[in-house]
Amino acid sequence: MDFLIRQGLLVDGTGSAKRLADVVVDDGLISAIEAPASVDPGQAREMIDAEGMLITPGFVDPHTHYDGQATWDDRLAPSADHGVTTAVIGNCGVGFAPVRPGSEDFLIALMEGVEDIPGAALADGIDWAWESFPEYLDALESKPRAIELAAQVPHGAIRAYVLGRSGDVNRPATREEIDEMAALTEEAVRAGAVAFSTNRIALHVSTNGEAVPGTFADKSEILALVRATQAGGSNLLQVVPDGLMGENPEGFRAEVALYRELSLETGCAVSFTLAQNNVQIDLWKELLETMDRANAEGAKLVGMAANRPAGILMSWNSFNIFMDRPSYLEVAELPLGERLERLRDPGLRERILSESVQSPLLQNGHMIVMQSLGATFVFDGDPAFEPDPSQSLQHRIEASGEPAEKVLYDAMCEV
Repeated sequence: MDFLIRQGLLVDGTGSAKRLADVVVDDGLISAIEAPASVDPGQAREMIDAEGMLITPGFVDPHTHYDGQATWDDRLAPSADHGVTTAVIGNCGVGFAPVRPGSEDFLIALMEGVEDIPGAALADGIDWAWESFPEYLDALESKPRAIELAAQVPHGAIRAYVLGRSGDVNRPATREEIDEMAALTEEAVRAGAVAFSTNRIALHVSTNGEAVPGTFADKSEILALVRATQAGGSNLLQVVPDGLMGENPEGFRAEVALYRELSLETGCAVSFTLAQNNVQIDLWKELLETMDRANAEGAKLVGMAANRPAGILMSWNSFNIFMDRPSYLEVAELPLGERLERLRDPGLRERILSESVQSPLLQNGHMIVMQSLGATFVFDGDPAFEPDPSQSLQHRIEASGEPAEKVLYDAMCEV
């Protein structure tokens, strides 16, 4: 045998009860699962003592954005360190193929704005050894790496490739343009893409304020691209829904209704992000009931929920809602200690608070932060994953009677 994983606690992913076991591996595959300590270690070329540890299947991370990093990084940490053995890329309708020569910066700005991945790192790291999606898959395949990848073809890149020649990537597409996008989608799936992904949330914009191409696409375009995906050999649509963050009160309901129609009309599965937002805190319950009814009709709707809430860390050395205001920019380049001293000055604080957010990208971030003050806490260096609501910034604001931005600003100055 190649190697033996001995006396670990096996959780096999089938729903069976966990149990102690010896696991035998030959030629890269599990060849036997035996009672604990029943296999002779001397028969194995390598033995791993798993006593006190879990033995599990590799984890599939269905939502990552390694689209750029995967072209230069063979490890893909921290995913590899967390037991992930397959990462799915191309989510949210953003990615780097297909790409017309000369439009690379647009796709970088899109990824940076939507996913906060530094554009400078992407510009330095990506060699752009492709134009088409099949060529992109070939580039990924040519590089060794610690974990496997499954790539989705992104609507944003497809639409930018076809409509970018006109300079307006979010206008309604013509029938001819939809046909061209469909042909590219089918080609990508035939080459190995596992799904088609699209974005429907207007808050997702590039660093230039451009919405992800496809955000406002109508049903006929989405339907054509789903059918192209099926013609290529896949049956999966991945979506980030409008209304996900509470920015559009009726948006999420309308999205789930659209997914039901798409699924019933084509037979495709629709996987979409499902989360509780800070505006409609119980909407997720209603949406689960809506999905149950749709699936009982024959639809295939799957809500993808993270195992813990997404979060934003705000500080004077990272993202914050004051970072592009003119008076803050006067001190933004100072060393942190000196900057903090200046920021505590009442006069500078008053000037910064009197100014408004400048960039469209930060306006979205500002809205999300202001909607989330009841779930925002001062970080003291000791992570609290179930914090006391009475310690939230919203509670401070209500107790002090002061403006929300002032309370947030002062909290950021507490060190």
